[in-house]
Amino acid sequence: MMDNSNPGGGSRTPLISPVPSLLARDVNPSPAEVDLIHSFLAQLQAQMSDIDFEIHQATDLLNRLTQERSELSSLAQTHKSLVAPIRKLPPEILAEIFIESFPNSPQGWRADPWHRPLLVAQINRRWRRIALTTPKLW
Repeated sequence: MMDNSNPGGGSRTPLISPVPSLLARDVNPSPAEVDLIHSFLAQLQAQMSDIDFEIHQATDLLNRLTQERSELSSLAQTHKSLVAPIRKLPPEILAEIFIESFPNSPQGWRADPWHRPLLVAQINRRWRRIALTTPKLW
């Protein structure tokens, strides 16, 4: 017999109606059957309450694990960026890439040369330093 009082166990003894004959017929229950039905309903309600509690615990666990995974993912992404191939490019090459990335254009923000270094400078400290020390961007 399975233990249905084990929270988180996931297995419960299925409850069987104490009055199965009434379920198939259109008759009123006797007073004794009414008492059985009320007792059975109390058992069902108790099991539903247990399940609600387990759902709450599982939801809390899922939320905590989701947050923890998000933090680990962010930390992993930060560390992946430390070994990204673009970090190996010398500042002079990055500066040339920045210069070529902003062609002279008569339209929109690209026409304003003051925006160029400011856009690149928002990426990270290294790019900011390179952008601010590249006169051709200004």
